[in-house]
Amino acid sequence: MKRSSNASIRASRKVRFLRRATGWPGLVASALGLAVALLPAPLAAQSLYGCRDLASAQTPAVEGRQGVFFRIDPDLLTYNRFSDEVVAAIGTLAAGLAERGTTFIVVPVPTKALAMPEYLGPDIAAYGYDPALAASIYDDTLARLGAAGVEALDARHALRTAVSGETTFFRTDRRLTNAGLFALAREIAGRLGDSPADTAPAVYKTEQAGALTLPSQDRLNLQMHCLTPLPEVTTMGFETVRQEPAATDAAAPVVVVGTELTGAPDLNFAGFLSDLTGLDVAAHGPSSDPVAAMSAYLTSDDYRQTPPDLLVWEVPSWANLGLHGDQPLRELAAAARDDCERELAVTQAGDDRIRVELSGISQDRALSLLLDTGTDAARADFHFVSAGGQPRTRPVARAEGQPRTGRFYMPLTGLWAEGSAHVEIETVIDPGALPRVALCRG
Repeated sequence: MKRSSNASIRASRKVRFLRRATGWPGLVASALGLAVALLPAPLAAQSLYGCRDLASAQTPAVEGRQGVFFRIDPDLLTYNRFSDEVVAAIGTLAAGLAERGTTFIVVPVPTKALAMPEYLGPDIAAYGYDPALAASIYDDTLARLGAAGVEALDARHALRTAVSGETTFFRTDRRLTNAGLFALAREIAGRLGDSPADTAPAVYKTEQAGALTLPSQDRLNLQMHCLTPLPEVTTMGFETVRQEPAATDAAAPVVVVGTELTGAPDLNFAGFLSDLTGLDVAAHGPSSDPVAAMSAYLTSDDYRQTPPDLLVWEVPSWANLGLHGDQPLRELAAAARDDCERELAVTQAGDDRIRVELSGISQDRALSLLLDTGTDAARADFHFVSAGGQPRTRPVARAEGQPRTGRFYMPLTGLWAEGSAHVEIETVIDPGALPRVALCRG
């Protein structure tokens, strides 16, 4: 800005001199035009790829150093959305999993800006981003999770200290590269120690499979605002193979639930974790919503019949897990325990509608209803009615693309002090069998 200002002053002085000396308007206009043309271009225009107006792209972004692009939201958010209520709910989930013998590790994936601050450019000043403050808030989140009894992985440290010839995030995409996934897997493996006593470690072999280029909507959105081709979403491909066959009926002792950040099928997160631990790893997901991914797994037959020794939950640190209120997180806690102590009588109340009497049931905050439809229903509407006839409706809906188990948990909280007289549940019903409804702890 100082250079531009000085140049403008010099141009103005030249115009005044010419006007006094000659009085020729045409010469004055020519001199002024030449001075303006020689002014330096704005800083924002200095792009390696001729990018313009990235803030108005479909995914608003800024261009950093060496072809690394950062989304304005969430990469340039100094804060995250792990509220005290969300942290407490994750602690309740961890306690429920522990009751069934499952060790729970939460992996809060940092933003690209937290993991790769050396690639940030000067444009971050316009958005008030403070890398040091953002790192402190991330570390505070880990401390609060630990205080709630949750084992949380310092993924920021793992990604910052990764040793590789490539970045841990793709330059033009929000996902982690195989280099970043290996760094996370190595950090998780270091937390596990020895294999469980009843699980003999297996031998895995991981080999390079050549360069891998992934399709990317993020890159396409950016390219629409740039003149020259942007870096491809390319990483080294790997393949991990177990060296001896596994028992066909054995459940994997390690399960990873996460989002597209780690769960892309072409990437090798589960393979790296198997190689480093000697344990079979099953990946569930990915989903754009980490709560939806976890509810799909915890309500599945896989979890209900054989809980894993270790459950890893990959959660973007910027995700708002409480976006839809507390019901989804309470559902996770109830599904984790799967402790249903009483079957309730069910009667048909119309097409795709059943009725369950609730009179006399305690309004304990730790109680939930389990609805098991036996179908692939994506939604259930619980229409509660008080003893005085007051209605209150609560829906439970599965995210688009989420695996459907037909099971829904509804906490009996926030209703009436005297409890509910009955509930009518509207959902897809198998004509040959009424859904099952049970009263569960959690």
